[in-house]
Amino acid sequence: MNLKTLTLGLILLATPSFIEAAEVTLRSGFLYLAGDSTMHAFTSTATVLTLDAAMEDKGGALKSLTLSLPVNGLKSDSGQLDKNLYKALNEKAAPEIRFEMKSYEAAGETATVKGMLSIAGVAREEAVTGAVTREAGALRVTGAKELKMSDFGVKPPTMFLGAIKVKDQVVIHFDLVLAAKEK
Repeated sequence: MNLKTLTLGLILLATPSFIEAAEVTLRSGFLYLAGDSTMHAFTSTATVLTLDAAMEDKGGALKSLTLSLPVNGLKSDSGQLDKNLYKALNEKAAPEIRFEMKSYEAAGETATVKGMLSIAGVAREEAVTGAVTREAGALRVTGAKELKMSDFGVKPPTMFLGAIKVKDQVVIHFDLVLAAKEK
């Protein structure tokens, strides 16, 4: 569910020549997942995101990128929904959603990042594409990624003895601003 969100952050982009630094950090942004159920649509927002990225050389190619978020950092407007999500994502055994970049391609104002996305203890290769724009010494990456919970071994939650069922597909939306890490 919210796991997908991390993947999106990955898109932290492949146009490194606009960031004149060896290390890059997440200046600001948001990431949330949107899903649906037999009762109503819902969203869950990542309240904590951690980005570690490095460039080959100042202004060089993106060398590494890892985006992570704690499962219990996903928050909705319902405590019960959060509780069900944490359980579905196996928070006790896999407390973090993580994306590690393996490669990227950039073309104009679009970048696609490929890497391993780990959700609920299951790792899969995923590709995330985002729009990249320059913004006052930073890069802004925006986009959305559709994922199926079942692809990560996550059984979509049910409530009230199965009367309410969450749909398998979720969409991760992201808007991230990357900048040089301050020393």
